[in-house]
Amino acid sequence: MIVWRGWGIVVPVIVFLCALFAQMIANSLGGSEYWEQHSYPLSMALLVAGGLVWLADLYFYRNPGRTMVDEKTGERFLVAPRHDFFFLRLRWWSLVCLGFAVAILVMNWAPK
Repeated sequence: MIVWRGWGIVVPVIVFLCALFAQMIANSLGGSEYWEQHSYPLSMALLVAGGLVWLADLYFYRNPGRTMVDEKTGERFLVAPRHDFFFLRLRWWSLVCLGFAVAILVMNWAPK
């Protein structure tokens, strides 16, 4: 089963790395249990990840594609690269990250 197409694999990589760096920073500044007791470090990591995924979408979709012509029918069609993760374009994953970040802040969920 294919879960990503093109550069869609960058979504979980970016989210994982942002969460890892946020945990390392939170633990170094506030102690070893700071990450587990507060919700905003994970929320901020998801906000940063959403921004980076949005920028990745802008970068990967900067090329509009090529128009090809079928020799038999003369029909024109666009051939463009697709980059998605679980059938969602990268742009929509940035909004998913934003939604989870807001939900974590509102529910005050901490990764205990």
